[in-house]
Amino acid sequence: MVLMVAGILGLAYVVESPTFVRPEPVTPTFAEDASIDYAPFARVCVQYVDSYGLVDYAALKAAPDDLLAFLEQVAEISPRNHPEAFRTEREALAYWLNAHNAYMLKTVLDAYPVKSVQDIPAEPDVHSATVCVCGGEELSLDDIEYGIIGTEFPDPRVQFALSCATMGCPWLPTEAFVPVRLEEQLDRARDHTSKSMI
Repeated sequence: MVLMVAGILGLAYVVESPTFVRPEPVTPTFAEDASIDYAPFARVCVQYVDSYGLVDYAALKAAPDDLLAFLEQVAEISPRNHPEAFRTEREALAYWLNAHNAYMLKTVLDAYPVKSVQDIPAEPDVHSATVCVCGGEELSLDDIEYGIIGTEFPDPRVQFALSCATMGCPWLPTEAFVPVRLEEQLDRARDHTSKSMI
């Protein structure tokens, strides 16, 4: 119960933080033959997520083009409708992690200004009601997290890479997950979350 309250209060801080600190810009690298272009989502993470995982939703709502461009790609292609385009497990997992986190951002953005994800009208809750279109298939955030990532990728580190837009969840990274660096990124997400809980 304490954790839930902390998470709810945490989102209020995320949404209304007056001391947003932008991270130093980084240039993401992507394989030339990547099946999906993660650059738009990488720009979102660099520009609107600070080093504490807090999101500047006001600024993102004013300039959502990169987020929407990335989600347009996600809506068209996925490891399910184009498995040949995702040749390795890392390519598929990077897709699902980014799709989940991007749709979580859009869910809050669509309701912004909002104090908490608990205040977003949805039955029974945001995570099971949010419609995420991935490769033409309608899924919920829970479908992606538990039905796909949780069952197809038995790596405990993935739970540290999924954001639920509260301080009680793992922090949103300041970069998109990319296949070529996914192992390093998952290690960093795990270590970062573990340290923040001490």
